[in-house]
Amino acid sequence: MKKAILLLFMIITVCIASPKISAKEDNLLEKHSSIATEKLMQMGFDKSIESVKYLNGSQKNAYLLFELDGFGYMIYYQKEEIFIEITTSVISPYKDLDGDLYYFGIGQYHINPRSSCISS
Repeated sequence: MKKAILLLFMIITVCIASPKISAKEDNLLEKHSSIATEKLMQMGFDKSIESVKYLNGSQKNAYLLFELDGFGYMIYYQKEEIFIEITTSVISPYKDLDGDLYYFGIGQYHINPRSSCISS
């Protein structure tokens, strides 16, 4: 009985602590994921999206990181709706990282390890 109560408490805690994603954000994420998949097909890459992470930037710029299966990633600038980086031969610089993720341009990958993971 104690294990069941502990398990229930842990589930409730995770649900409360997890970041809430609004329906609008969920729809935008789905839209941008479709754009990324279409871009991969246009470029002739036989890859699928493994995970999506939010990246913060300077001046409140928001980016999406699409990590591809195996090797590869794509960084998408939401405001201008363009891809900043696309590669299928390098592992994502944010692979398996937890914390607030920051992107300040090509080769400028940063993380705040004291925060919790924001997505995957």
